[in-house]
Amino acid sequence: PDIPKTLNMRHYSTVLLAGLFAAGAVLAQDYSFLSIGDWGGAQISEQDSNNVYAVSAQMAATAASSQAKFIINTGDNFYWCGIQNTTDPQISVDFEKPYAALDLDWYNALGNHEYGYNVQAQIDYNKLNPRWIMPNRYYTQRLPLGTSGKFMTLLFIDTSPCVSDYRNDNSEYWDPCSDQYPTCSQINSDNDDFEGPCKFHENIVAQSCTVQYNWLQATLFGIPTEDWLGGGGHHPLDEGNG
Repeated sequence: PDIPKTLNMRHYSTVLLAGLFAAGAVLAQDYSFLSIGDWGGAQISEQDSNNVYAVSAQMAATAASSQAKFIINTGDNFYWCGIQNTTDPQISVDFEKPYAALDLDWYNALGNHEYGYNVQAQIDYNKLNPRWIMPNRYYTQRLPLGTSGKFMTLLFIDTSPCVSDYRNDNSEYWDPCSDQYPTCSQINSDNDDFEGPCKFHENIVAQSCTVQYNWLQATLFGIPTEDWLGGGGHHPLDEGNG
């Protein structure tokens, strides 16, 4: 599989977290942001919808009280399988309506669930909604830190193509389109909001982890040394294959 042996996602993620914690310690009094991940489930069931709206209400209240400047989203944005296109109803149900009161920029990463359908649709949505920032699968944004004169560079990576289980031929691990959890297949056709051909594995292997890794190395060297470093990706630090 296309996973460079020198790729150390744990080290990279640790660097990102160190930058975030340092920035928070120094600038907590006048600069804050929120973070969320594994969140896009309002369409799944009534209970899930209630949970999403409860979270969004608390986030809006916290953002107001802390004067949060933006949101870092670490992925799994539309359960279970991502979206089909930029007019997919899940965009409204999972994002636009629940988070209407949270009027902040969202800096977004891709999760594994994005890979069930059309990943490019979430990137294209970036052009239609100024709050939804995802200019590419992996990217950087440089932001001023309030009136401090300092800057933070946010760096987002797409971790799923670098997970060996996702790239391998054993479909058991192709979550969300595995044999165990075929949530993106045309099952229960009379009552299935998520039906459509699952393209998880072909979408994963179409991406090069090596190309992303080379981009990451070059980008890290190009970030001004005086900047705080933040950002993220979907998989945790102890992800064995990530």
